[in-house]
Amino acid sequence: HIMPEASGIAPNVTIEIGDYLVRVGDPQEQHLRTADFLQSDIPILCWPVSSKDGHVRKELAYNRIWAIRRTRLPFLAYSAICQHAACLVSDWDQRQRRLICPCHGSAYDVHHAGEVVAGPAPYPLPHLLLAVKEDKITVASTFSGHIGEHTSRAD
Repeated sequence: HIMPEASGIAPNVTIEIGDYLVRVGDPQEQHLRTADFLQSDIPILCWPVSSKDGHVRKELAYNRIWAIRRTRLPFLAYSAICQHAACLVSDWDQRQRRLICPCHGSAYDVHHAGEVVAGPAPYPLPHLLLAVKEDKITVASTFSGHIGEHTSRAD
C-alpha cells in the first residue's frame, strides 16, 4: 500500500479549487452529486477532475481524497495518504467513524479535523472544504496541511 511517490519529499498535489470529483474506479467517471451522499454516510474515495478541461487528475496517488458528508459542515474531504509512511488510508471504521491506515494502524477522526486517535502518525490528516455547484461536488479550498508530512522530514 505504500505510494510510489513516497520516496523522499512528497510531490505537489495537483488538486485545484473548482475541481469536480469522481469516484475512484468509476468507469463512467460521473461527477459526484449531493445525492451520492444521501444514500450513505460512508466516505467516498475520489479523484479530482479539472473544471477547465475535464481531465481526471489521477497521475499522482497523492491526489486521492475521501469525500465525507458531516452534520456540521455538509461536505469535507481528507487526503487518502497517511501522515506516517505515505500508505493509502483505505479503511473506514463505521462504528467509530474513523479513517484507518492498514499499514501501521493510524486512525483519523473525521469529525475533529482529521486528528490522530491511534497509531504512529505524527500529524492530522490534511483536509479541504467541498462545495456544491450546480448539484456537483467541487473543491472549495486548499489542504489544511502538507500531505505526507512525516515522509518529507528527516526526523
